[in-house]
Parts: sequence; C-alpha cells; structure tokens
Amino acid sequence: MSPSGIRILCLGNELLADDGAGLAVAALLRSRELGDGVQIAESAAGGLRSLDDIVGVQTLIVVDAVLTGKAPPGTVRVLAGEELMAEQGAHPHALSLGAAVALARRLGLDAPSRILAVAIEAADTTTLGAPICPAVQAGVEEAARRCEELVRNSQLLWNSCR
Repeated sequence: MSPSGIRILCLGNELLADDGAGLAVAALLRSRELGDGVQIAESAAGGLRSLDDIVGVQTLIVVDAVLTGKAPPGTVRVLAGEELMAEQGAHPHALSLGAAVALARRLGLDAPSRILAVAIEAADTTTLGAPICPAVQAGVEEAARRCEELVRNSQLLWNSCR
C-alpha cells in the first residue's frame, strides 16, 4: 500500500446543520500537513453516485455525520471491516458505503482494499440553514485528529513493507 493511495472523503451538506460536520473536517485537514499523496475530497453524493469518489485508491477514509441516537452528539467512532460493511444507508433504497464498495468490486472497478469510516454523532441533520451544534463542532476537531492518526498508521504500515 502506498501513501499516495490514501483518500479522505468528507461527506455532507453544509446547509443542513450537523450534516456539514464532514465538510468542516475537510477544511481542518486542508490546513494540516498530511504527507505527500494524501487526497482530501468532499462530496454530497451517496449511493451509486458515490462510486466515482470511492474508486482509484488503496485506502479510503470516509468522514461523515451520523444520526444513530446511540451516543451523545459529537461522539466520534472509527468503523472498519465487517462493522463498516454492515452499516445501512439512510433510506431503504439508498446504498450504504459498504454496499457501494461491494458493487464497485463486483463491477471490476478499482475499489479500495482498505476502508475506514470516521463517524461523528450528530444532533440534527435536517434543519436548513442551522449551524453545526457546539457538541458536534467539538467532534469535528476529534475526527480530524483521528484522520491524521489513520494516515500516519497507513504510511507506517506501507514504509515497513518496503
């Protein structure tokens, strides 16, 4: 795995309250030194439209706000492997991230071999024009720090394999 094969894909819509958390993480990460070849991308796409955003890299780190009600707003979780693939889309007809990656692989597309998600628990993802709430804003900083750690660990793994 090459460090140039890392993409941090930050998802969200800044017009919908806490749903803009992923985009706020992207802004923070752009102001930091992550190393050569680490791509930071933003998207509001989901389902089949996300295929262009997830193919073409070895490691994909997805950052997004989630509204599970299982943790306090601002809580940051890192999902990987089976836990990530089991997550469902927000709508019964929407593809989850895991389903989109599985589809990309079945179609023979250059899907990432390593996928991680950094999820920020939201309080409100539907109020138009509302700002990110303070608890979720605190989670944005934590999510950016976790992304930096994941990139460093990916680069160390790659360097040890040379």
